[in-house]
Amino acid sequence: MTKNGETLGVHSTCVEDHERNGWVIGGELRDLDDTAGVNEGDLSALRADYLAKLGKKPFPGWDVDELRRRMVEAGV
Repeated sequence: MTKNGETLGVHSTCVEDHERNGWVIGGELRDLDDTAGVNEGDLSALRADYLAKLGKKPFPGWDVDELRRRMVEAGV
């Protein structure tokens, strides 16, 4: 698997997770733009809301849909 020109070995059970996060087996890193079509202000406001309601910072790689899903799971 490669990312930023660095080649690393990954256990076969982790391949799906790594591919979802942008790692590609035997290839180059896919261009993932989590904020495509999303107003940056909306994402910032949702991150601030997550912090206020859950008391912890959200993972910076989460997009709007993931933040909303996690807030729903937490019951807020």
